[in-house]
Amino acid sequence: MRRSGNVLLLFSVFDPQIADATLESFSPNIPLDLEGLIYAACGFVLGVVAYLGAKQGCLLPVKRRKRRKALQETQRGERA
Repeated sequence: MRRSGNVLLLFSVFDPQIADATLESFSPNIPLDLEGLIYAACGFVLGVVAYLGAKQGCLLPVKRRKRRKALQETQRGERA
């Protein structure tokens, strides 16, 4: 029984001429020039900035609560 998704089937019907022609006409879909590198670097930096901003935004209420609680404890200590 032959299954079309079987990896061994690929190697059993391997044709070197087709493989060579495929490699000759292949061009990567990722731009591998300086412009592509600049865009990738900018995207990475913007992604990190967005992540850190979202992280700080989510932690801000927790930090405020801790700060408020510490302030209340110090005020209670001064009264006693």
